[in-house]
Amino acid sequence: MHQLLKVLLFLSTKRLEQVIMLELQITNTTDYKLLIDRIEQILIPSKITIIAEATTPILLDNDKSVEGTSAIHNYLDELESFSKQWYACRCDMFP
Repeated sequence: MHQLLKVLLFLSTKRLEQVIMLELQITNTTDYKLLIDRIEQILIPSKITIIAEATTPILLDNDKSVEGTSAIHNYLDELESFSKQWYACRCDMFP
């Protein structure tokens, strides 16, 4: 039984890793508070990674990579617009 729990925990961890779509890589949380807040407000699975050696913030979205604060804000604007439109178009399909 103990081994089964280990396997289930491993599988759930792997599934969570596969679900994460956005990853924000930053050097610290203080300088990038606004980016962190925006990422946390988007209804997309995401995570924040602190990389002390990084020279600029990077946003990873599956196979896309966006570098720099203003470029990330622009990308998040587009992503928010797309997801709001998608949810608005799909809401009539579900009671």
